[in-house]
Order: sequence, then structure tokens, then C-alpha cells
Amino acid sequence: MRLGQAPAPQAPTKQDLLLEAPASAGDGTYPQPHTTIAGGTPALQHPIPGAAGAGHSLTPSNPHPLKPSYPGSCGAIGPDMMMRMNQHQIDELVAAATEVRNQAHAPYSGYLVGSAVLTTDGRVFTGCNVENASYGLSICAERHAVAAAVAAGCRDFAGIAVVTQSDPPAAPCGACRQVLAEFGDFPVILAGLDGQRESTTVKILLPLAFDPATLAAASEEDPDSNP
Repeated sequence: MRLGQAPAPQAPTKQDLLLEAPASAGDGTYPQPHTTIAGGTPALQHPIPGAAGAGHSLTPSNPHPLKPSYPGSCGAIGPDMMMRMNQHQIDELVAAATEVRNQAHAPYSGYLVGSAVLTTDGRVFTGCNVENASYGLSICAERHAVAAAVAAGCRDFAGIAVVTQSDPPAAPCGACRQVLAEFGDFPVILAGLDGQRESTTVKILLPLAFDPATLAAASEEDPDSNP
């Protein structure tokens, strides 16, 4: 390399980008990972092919810096998990959750919730809360979105957005945290209606979860317990 010549760009590694294939523009280029949590917004390059579903186009919301306000969301456990998604993906996920929130059926509480799950193959599945006169039969938005993804054959999640009318944005209830933990640890974006956003992860929301690994460990200790 001659003096003054810029070094050749390095291709992103698998560790650099969680969603290499779906985030690719088809020409070998990739969007920059989201690395700015407070102050500034990273540049956006390419949308996620098919992320909003066939025939459905989303306009990214006005970017807002994310604030990892939940304990442990960055620092002690390493870089904030939001680095796994770029700003465009975050915006589209929040936009999808905001849009589906308008379809919520909440005549008893008046509390509308929208949720959107991003899968590792780049698809987005949405859900809203559906209340019932028999209160215990009500369905949360997060579980609705997860069920839609599973019904479509998706079980690998890259992130989930939850949009509520609360300020600060509300986190998933305990039952939803348990359902999310069934599918591993991934970023959780909490968003309000006025642009507020906070980030956390499934593991932070539900530490020491009862998950598939718990059952597997029990089966190894007592083979007769799970014939």
C-alpha cells in the first residue's frame, strides 16, 4: 500500500453482524451495525428485504437515540445488545408495532399495546393485545406476535419491539417475559408514542428463567422423569 492510500475496506464478520444474509443488499454490502446508544444516530444504508411483509411498506419513524436505562443493559455484560440491529431495523420494528397497536381490542382497560418480532431471516411479525370479557382469556401483544412467527415456521428471533402509551415505555408482563425466554436472549425495544425508546434484553427482564435448558438438565439428572 502506497503512502496516502486508504486501506481496503474489510468485509464484516459473522460476529460483526447478526443478520448478514437478510441485511445484505445483494451486492456484497451491508448496513452498519447500530453502535450509538446515547447521542447521535448512525448512518442508514439498506432496508431489510421483505422485513415488512409482502405488499406492506413501512416508513421509518424519526430516529431517537436509545437509552439503556435498565440495570445491566450495557457495561457489566459487555456491549449493549442493541448493537445487533442497525437503526433502520429498529425504526421499522417500532413502526410495525406502532401500526398494529391501532388494531388492539382493549375495551376494558383502554390500554393498547402493539408488538413486532424481527426474525433472523429478516421477517417481521406483529401482534396486539386482545382482551376478553373473561379477563383471564385476554392475550398480550407480545405473545400474539410470537405465536404469529411460530405459526409461520420462525423460531429464531433477532429482536422485539413493544409500543405502549406509558411514559416511560412499559416492559412486557411476567407471562410474556417467560414466553420470550423460551426462544433465547435477544434485544427488547420499549417504545412510547412520543418517540421515547429504551433498550433491554430478555435475559435482563427475566433472569434465571425456567427455559428449555432447565428441562434438559432435569432429564439428564433423572432419565426416568421424561420417558
